[in-house]
Amino acid sequence: MTTETMNKKYRFSLEKTDGKFELKKFLVQWEMILIYIFLLFNVLMYFLNGDVFTRSYMSIIQAGMDLSFMVFPMIFILLLGDIDVSVGSILALSAMTLGLTYEATQNTALSLGVCLLTGAGAGFLNGFIITRFKEISAVIVTIAGMLFYRGVVKIVLDVRSLTLFPDWFGDLGYSNFLGLPISLWVFAIFAVIFGLILHKTSYGRQLYAMGKNTDGAYFSGIKINKIKLITFTLMGLMAAVSAIFYLGRSPSVVANVGEGYELRVIAICVLGGVSTSGGKGKIFGPIIGVFIISFLDKLMGYNGVQPAARVMAVGILLVVALLAEKIKFKQ
Repeated sequence: MTTETMNKKYRFSLEKTDGKFELKKFLVQWEMILIYIFLLFNVLMYFLNGDVFTRSYMSIIQAGMDLSFMVFPMIFILLLGDIDVSVGSILALSAMTLGLTYEATQNTALSLGVCLLTGAGAGFLNGFIITRFKEISAVIVTIAGMLFYRGVVKIVLDVRSLTLFPDWFGDLGYSNFLGLPISLWVFAIFAVIFGLILHKTSYGRQLYAMGKNTDGAYFSGIKINKIKLITFTLMGLMAAVSAIFYLGRSPSVVANVGEGYELRVIAICVLGGVSTSGGKGKIFGPIIGVFIISFLDKLMGYNGVQPAARVMAVGILLVVALLAEKIKFKQ
């Protein structure tokens, strides 16, 4: 056998081995594991609940869309190494201003505009305080924001509920287009937009750089205050978008709207592989996480698990995801 023939066989063997290694690595990456978990939940729900699961499949997806729009900017905030626990309260504040404006004016466009401005304004206020007073951490600022925004809603509404909204809101929550929920189509559009922003723009690269080393990012010329202000404002804006879709499914606003949503959004992001220490994570994992959390909640609900226990299950899942994250990034 000539040397050239031996070299060709060696190269072929090496390429074949490398290909197997790459395939194995792909099949065990975190996003693929999440897909396996999602499929497992589907199988469990089918065998445990049968026809009920089949008939209500689309409604399960629709139920997960209420808070899904807040996941995308939360990814950005976690990539910075920060956190925002005020998003549930911003959702409530935005929903309340939408309801009050529509009740007073019957003007849909104005009501939607006020809602979106309220959310963006609350997010901007969070970001302004965080960037202006650097000695106060984002978690403390947003805890204060959570209490303040929720307090405003409770003072204004007290025991009152707002129930007058445009009739077409119900289409956002329950109608389909080409066989799929409208809310899912909108979610997919936002997923593409935020995915492109994160992975294809300088803004996205700056988020990663700041999360890995804020001081290094600053000295390399990145305007860290501007990036943070934009990101927290975007978080507030998407909380308002979630408020609109929430009202599509539950057309009433009471003082406790959106309570606990912030923890579920953070849990989805962490479950999706976004590091809480900043600088690590992709868009795809949290997208799968949205459906996993929704299906997990429905699986437990269909089988008689009490709401408090379902919250506990999400908490346990969050801890497991955090442990998995630590193991993953140590390897």
